[in-house]
Amino acid sequence: MAVEDKQIAMRVRREIVRRSLDASQLMIHVAHGHVELGGIIKPANKNAAIDMAKELEFARERVIRIPGVRDMTWRYLRFFGGA
Repeated sequence: MAVEDKQIAMRVRREIVRRSLDASQLMIHVAHGHVELGGIIKPANKNAAIDMAKELEFARERVIRIPGVRDMTWRYLRFFGGA
């Protein structure tokens, strides 16, 4: 993975976590600005009643605005919790 791609991956993880989502089991792969996310994602607070679909859409909107990101794809994503 190129240095720029590693930096993008770190910023992607920060954006996901900023949305109050637990990204500890999320795999982030970046190649030439193409971001692919997969794994498990859940609310950071297990007792929070959040709309996961809405949170994931907000996260996607933030990720695709990161400089260097060309596109983003969710792959094999499982999510738990939320409304």
